[in-house]
Amino acid sequence: MIEVMVALVLLALAGVSLMSAQGAQHRATGLLTGHVLAQISAENQLLSMTVLNPLPAAGRQSGTDDVAGQSFDWTLLATETGQGGLLRMEVAVSDDRGQELARVVSVRRR
Repeated sequence: MIEVMVALVLLALAGVSLMSAQGAQHRATGLLTGHVLAQISAENQLLSMTVLNPLPAAGRQSGTDDVAGQSFDWTLLATETGQGGLLRMEVAVSDDRGQELARVVSVRRR
């Protein structure tokens, strides 16, 4: 009888440990998904600034973007490099709490 109770206690402890590990993995997957979607948003904004539109004027622009149902805030900082008409464009993407999740940089000739 005691052997059965000890076995049940060990199984219960193993079950709790497995559930805890699964919860941690689930939280990590959610964080990774947010960063991947933010990276996609940053690359989309940079692409739209360089390919679909004329290059932006030097300065700061900002806006919002929705990717896969999640909303992100983006900020573009465009600066002249002083090197043969090159424009440096940096896009930072953050979540609704203001935490930066992704940043991409590109240099284009005017």
